[in-house]
Amino acid sequence: MTYPNFQPDAIRIAYIQIHYNEDSSIRGGLLVVDEKLRPFEFRVTSPIKPTELQIILYGSSLSEYVYSELIFRPLVQSTKEKLSLVVTKDRNFLNLRPLIEVPVIYLSEKKEKDSLPLNSSGGESPIGYINCHRKFMSELQPAQKLILEVCNEVKNIHEPFERLRTALIEVHRLKPESSEK
Repeated sequence: MTYPNFQPDAIRIAYIQIHYNEDSSIRGGLLVVDEKLRPFEFRVTSPIKPTELQIILYGSSLSEYVYSELIFRPLVQSTKEKLSLVVTKDRNFLNLRPLIEVPVIYLSEKKEKDSLPLNSSGGESPIGYINCHRKFMSELQPAQKLILEVCNEVKNIHEPFERLRTALIEVHRLKPESSEK
């Protein structure tokens, strides 16, 4: 696999996450940003609310189906920007990496097996850790390099997740049936 050109004007990072709404529905959202975390593209799914029959029939595989087939893949494949990297705070999304052609990393605040630290410039203690799908470990160091370049430009690499969460809440509040923005 080839990796993206690490020139600042080519960096496009997709932050992706899900949000559980008060009405028991789930929405997925994707926010594409540049190296300064400025937004380029925002996508959101329609509300997803599995029926009792789906819950029974899918059993324990329901979450993976909803995450992969109804949220993750459609959001990533619908982007207009050429993505350098997909970032998530949900470890479950790592299992979906084989579905797309873009490296996916899990950004966490705690060290886990095989994770790499993110040290900000001049900082001694890590500001977070990254991990990737076990079959794509070769993507971990290039992803770390890209994220560290971004960390040199911004104060908080985690901040877009909060923007995305707030945007998902607002979209659901304003237009519960909308599918893309």
